[in-house]
Amino acid sequence: MALLLGACATVSPLTPEQAARQSDRSLCSDMRSLTESYTDISRNGGYTNLEQVKLRLGVIAAELERRKVSCADG
Repeated sequence: MALLLGACATVSPLTPEQAARQSDRSLCSDMRSLTESYTDISRNGGYTNLEQVKLRLGVIAAELERRKVSCADG
């Protein structure tokens, strides 16, 4: 147990800037994944799922725009 506590104590918390970048990268990853899903669903049918994916893509796109993040940046 002491070893586990020692390992946890050495982890530094993220700075607010690091946390924001990590969150931005996560949103970009979600956007790429959902875009792939959208493409697959649109090829194979599944209108209901397609609409759900489109809605989620819209939410993520709006959040990225609000944060002024470009997923092309990496």
